[in-house]
Amino acid sequence: MELFDIAGKRALVTGGSRGIGLALARMLRDAGAKVAVFFHTTRVREEGLLPVPCDLLDAGDTRRAFREAVRLLGGLDILVNAAGLHKRDDAEHFPADEWEEIIQVNVVSAFRVCQLAGREMIAQGSGKIVNICSVRSVIAGERSSAYSASKAALLQMTRALAKEWGKYHINVNGLAPGYILTDMTAAAMNDPETGGQLLSHTPLGRFGEMEDLRGALLFLCSRASDYVTGILLPVDGGFIC
Repeated sequence: MELFDIAGKRALVTGGSRGIGLALARMLRDAGAKVAVFFHTTRVREEGLLPVPCDLLDAGDTRRAFREAVRLLGGLDILVNAAGLHKRDDAEHFPADEWEEIIQVNVVSAFRVCQLAGREMIAQGSGKIVNICSVRSVIAGERSSAYSASKAALLQMTRALAKEWGKYHINVNGLAPGYILTDMTAAAMNDPETGGQLLSHTPLGRFGEMEDLRGALLFLCSRASDYVTGILLPVDGGFIC
């Protein structure tokens, strides 16, 4: 068995209907995994991906969707938590309800799915969990108080779960994409001033592409990372150096 081989593994990707989540789901599928994806409003219609409707803000619906995903997959070996919300606004004007919604999706719902996956993986004695944490887990973003806070919390949650679940041979790690063009990042990257500032802080001198994430994802989801847990793996061109 090759070190990075995940053929036949059973994977669930949250936020898998668009952006980075969809790209990661495709990468797992292309590597031979059986992949289910949670979607909320945009249904995934793509060969090799099993769509499961899920409202991550609803605990009951999340439990239902998780059970359905595990049933379709026949078990669970890999969880990739890619669902996320972002809004840019001045801290003094940030709407409280939107701030709380970002925390709910990016932290509370992520924990909820990790908890469900953890129970499944504890029972079988193995598993890989990858939380998409962002460079904002480490470096706060201007006009990004809710998102920065949520991703920092997600990173600490990742480390806490790694400590608790290591004894069950469950690896829990964070993947931190840099600035990769998605619906969430387009406004900042396409703005001449903001985009220029972001590039000036990126030693490799370019924005990322989805393909840049493939190697790191397969590493964290395969036996190549069996002795790696609780880390944040940046794929960011050096942004957080």
